[in-house]
Amino acid sequence: MDLITAAVILAWIVLVLLAFALAGVLRQIRDIQATLQGHRTGLVPQRQLPGTILPTGDKNLSLVLLVDEGCAVCAEVTPVFAELAAAHQGDIMFTLLSAAHSDKFSAVEGVGYLADSVGYHILDPGWRPAVALVDRDGEILLAEPAGSEAALRSVVDRVTDTRTRAR
Repeated sequence: MDLITAAVILAWIVLVLLAFALAGVLRQIRDIQATLQGHRTGLVPQRQLPGTILPTGDKNLSLVLLVDEGCAVCAEVTPVFAELAAAHQGDIMFTLLSAAHSDKFSAVEGVGYLADSVGYHILDPGWRPAVALVDRDGEILLAEPAGSEAALRSVVDRVTDTRTRAR
């Protein structure tokens, strides 16, 4: 290996490490923003899910798709999420969740839509889109990437299959 190749590899390793460091800093900034917003608006304490995300009525679980206005993949998987919600109308509540109101996502038929920055921050695993499964007590049972139709279908199939076998 010559010196140029070694330098290029080292530079890429440094770039990857810097990307991880930046992700950590952004996460800390979101923590601080959510805490400050919660104190200003009198919202629930940090790390306690708002009741609007929790399953209601005869629903025992809430499957939440975290979406972002600027996320192109979010826009691609949202119709699939709505289709899956229509197909699996059991004891699972399907909800689209964004940090800020979005006309693009609020207009989706067949699923509930919620703009809640505190809940979004609590459920946020650090990637978009993500799918999270929450029970009535607010415990987060699952948080996975939903970056493709196949990934989203896989999560929903696993969750609904588990619920069917548990009955």
